[in-house]
Amino acid sequence: MNYYQMYYFDENEIEKAVNNINMINNKIKQIEDKIHGIEELKNDENFNNPNEDECNKDMIKFKSIIERLNMSKNCIKYYYNIV
Repeated sequence: MNYYQMYYFDENEIEKAVNNINMINNKIKQIEDKIHGIEELKNDENFNNPNEDECNKDMIKFKSIIERLNMSKNCIKYYYNIV
């Protein structure tokens, strides 16, 4: 812990913040895997998808979720001064 962290937070709070960052990173990884799976299906010539618009909406939704998760992660890092 650096001086800023020691002054404003106890070790439990910092540990919880780091755990939250790790959970966010895991969730981002899960969503990126879903995006990768959708992209593979879209690129498969044998896959006939009648709902391509639905896939595109899902991709946009997943990317938006990732952006929000990254913003949350960055806020936690900034607030707790975690590098």
